[in-house]
Amino acid sequence: MVEMNTVIQQIQQMDNDQLNTVIEAVRDRRTWNSRQITRMLRIGDRVSFVNSNGAKMLGDVVKVNRKTVLVKSVATHTLWKVSATLLTVEDKEDALA
Repeated sequence: MVEMNTVIQQIQQMDNDQLNTVIEAVRDRRTWNSRQITRMLRIGDRVSFVNSNGAKMLGDVVKVNRKTVLVKSVATHTLWKVSATLLTVEDKEDALA
């Protein structure tokens, strides 16, 4: 894999058209990653994510969209719309302990 420092140095030397090409490639890769994750998730799966306050949230998948997942918090029953790339699948038995 390419060193991040090398990638950053290359980006710093790019003109606007080259930057736009890189941005498009990054956007496409993020979409691909997100869709790979959503294909693996099923309603009822136990997942976790870190909320905007930095707290780890544990919940169950309620709905799977193309890029986002609706998660119902185990503790508060609050519904969260979370990017699929931010989710970690948890084992239900381990999560309850």
